[in-house]
Amino acid sequence: MDDALVRGLRYMTAQLAVLSAAVHAAVAAPRLSAAFTSGSVPRLATLLFVLAVAGILAGIVAVRFRLAPRRTVYALGLLLMLGQVLGWVAYHNLALLGGHTHGSYSILSNTWAHFVGDPVEAAAKTAETLAALLLVVLLRVDTDPVLSADSRAPWSA
Repeated sequence: MDDALVRGLRYMTAQLAVLSAAVHAAVAAPRLSAAFTSGSVPRLATLLFVLAVAGILAGIVAVRFRLAPRRTVYALGLLLMLGQVLGWVAYHNLALLGGHTHGSYSILSNTWAHFVGDPVEAAAKTAETLAALLLVVLLRVDTDPVLSADSRAPWSA
């Protein structure tokens, strides 16, 4: 595949991942502040948001500065994006990590209600789903040789 197209796919994927990270950081920040102010321990879901943000930023830095093979970062990013979407579905349907259920509603209808009911959640889940799809494409088309000592320089292709 054309190098410029692959580079464009990388940038689009990074932008979608940053959008997801920004949403999770914006949701986690007031929750962390409230927990620390009150002296309580933050909920596990909030801590997972922080880990997701850190994972996304680490992945982008690793690709940009060639700190790890791109395909490895793509695979880990794919797992993270799918984990966020599936975790969101589970949180809103199975009462996991302090989540909730809505009685006898089906998982599909309940998930759709959350998706259309909150534009911020919709933006994050759309970004994560699109990023996952682009990561699958990048895993297929972006061939990344094993890193050598010379290819670790930030200015290298």
